[in-house]
Amino acid sequence: MMEMSRRFRNSALITLSATVLLCTAVDVIGKERHLEQIRVVLMSRAARCATCHIGNDASTWESPGLNLYGQRLGELPPDDTLADRIAAMERGPSASDSGEDRTRKQRDQDIDGDGVPNWIEVLALANPGDANDVPKQNRIERIQRVVRCNICHDQTNLPGKQGLDANPHNEFGELLSETTTEKKQKSDSSVEDRRRMAERIPILSRIESIKRKKPKGSKATYWEKLRLMRLPADRKDNPSPEGLKKFRKRAASQRSAKKRDPTRGMIDPAHNNEGFLQDAENLD
Repeated sequence: MMEMSRRFRNSALITLSATVLLCTAVDVIGKERHLEQIRVVLMSRAARCATCHIGNDASTWESPGLNLYGQRLGELPPDDTLADRIAAMERGPSASDSGEDRTRKQRDQDIDGDGVPNWIEVLALANPGDANDVPKQNRIERIQRVVRCNICHDQTNLPGKQGLDANPHNEFGELLSETTTEKKQKSDSSVEDRRRMAERIPILSRIESIKRKKPKGSKATYWEKLRLMRLPADRKDNPSPEGLKKFRKRAASQRSAKKRDPTRGMIDPAHNNEGFLQDAENLD
């Protein structure tokens, strides 16, 4: 069992590293940071008290009872926002890191050592600080399939091409690439002008601006599909009607101060949601 866990850990972290490398290559058009922020905002919605605390009771917010994941977040620079600390733990080593730094960053990516990266466990509603709480394999594979560069890109790093030609957008990426926060676009503005304007707007603000838009043939919005671990631009990859109805009911409850479950999500005054999470404050 331990050997199997080690093999899966290597496989999971290799998959994660490959995703980062792909998006790093796309970074000439600024996409690595986009993926990182989308991943963290998804984690902020999926998190529970037990993600960081010992137990899943709102009363533990003020207690020192932190699990391994919560303890490690607390050790990172306190001047950094919570979102930036979460992102830093998932970022992984760079080519310039020393052996010691590389080992530490690899350990940070899977703080409980169970073979599954923290971010996958959070999105799978498992506990990243408990090695005995491991998501099912099919859930892990679903999350790995969705939360990567293909959220916005059809392909990456096509040989012999550069820029967007090498990393063509899918329909969701194309929509975001021309989305601005202006209510009215100038009728004579070119695609290039719209894209230049969009690039100056945070990616989460752009997603918030189009949060009610739906792909053709889908009853779910692009954002709802992503929250439900479905590929936004894949018209065949849709949530079930029952699953969508359940999600919308839960999301409506979480928007209500009286009905919300205080043990779900990190959108709460008890947490510091400054930084880029503010760009997604009204996403759902």
